Amino acid sequence: MIDPALRAAAAVDFRLVRGQAPYVSRLPLGRTQPLGLPDHMVKTGQDELFASSG
Repeated sequence: MIDPALRAAAAVDFRLVRGQAPYVSRLPLGRTQPLGLPDHMVKTGQDELFASSG
């Protein structure tokens, strides 16, 4: 969303729909990945390969 007018309209709409209610996530605080996700699909960043140039 790079259009400032569209972004502003979305913000106004969000405030109208949500009112003053605070955002509360439905996910538990410690949840970092979906339930039941197989280990081979979990990406931690440690399995990345980096090529060095030089």
